Amino acid sequence: MTLSLLRQQTAPPGRVEIQQLGSWGSICDDSWDLSDAHVVCRQLGCGVALEATISAHFGEGSGPIWLDELNCTGEETHVWQCPSQGWGQHNCRHKEDAGVICSAPWGQSALVKLKECVCIQRASQAVLLP
Repeated sequence: MTLSLLRQQTAPPGRVEIQQLGSWGSICDDSWDLSDAHVVCRQLGCGVALEATISAHFGEGSGPIWLDELNCTGEETHVWQCPSQGWGQHNCRHKEDAGVICSAPWGQSALVKLKECVCIQRASQAVLLP
């Protein structure tokens, strides 16, 4: 599995996406909070979460919605370790895609400034991968 943030600006926030079974999918914002966002930012090596965004703040995804009703304590090392309704089990639409704003600096040279994150291009949007 792979975790990423899809972003469309020059700060380190983005819609949270997970690659599972070869497909990229999103996380529903039901019960999405700062504890969940902390796990995502830490897993990506992008600092701590400053904000957990809801209502597809960074745009609607496409493909599956992999997780819903995420309930992280904030101590998990991977977001898929957090309690949820189960893989692919949800009652959401992409207008409810979750996002995060992490504390790691982002700038002109993302590859240098984000020591743990690697910025690549996928489908004309930047993706942060561990």
